[in-house]
Amino acid sequence: MAFTPNNPYAISDNQQRVVDVQEGATGVYETLNATATSFVYLTTTAGTQVKTGPGIFHTLSILGAKSSSPITVYDGTSTSGTIIAQFGTGAQAVSFTFDAQFNTGLFVVVPSGDTVTITYL
Repeated sequence: MAFTPNNPYAISDNQQRVVDVQEGATGVYETLNATATSFVYLTTTAGTQVKTGPGIFHTLSILGAKSSSPITVYDGTSTSGTIIAQFGTGAQAVSFTFDAQFNTGLFVVVPSGDTVTITYL
């Protein structure tokens, strides 16, 4: 079954996803336990198309942020896409978990001097 925006938890040929749905006091919560993520290590000064098509932005790890410009993650194929996350300047080594769905693609802008690792499905 293919991964589509209408069925984001379908299992593709090369990925495995386990989704536990738990009903809580205020509604239904979904927990994604990803067992097969892809990653990319970025040090470029230009924008990078990490993935095209739908997927899940799992984590961003900032390994060093020396620039005065922010690190920006988009749902799209360029900087005209929808901003998923933006990180300020001068951050020390830190990781953030999002598990945010994107529909068009995952596009990341990393300023000069910064290094990050992105994991995604």
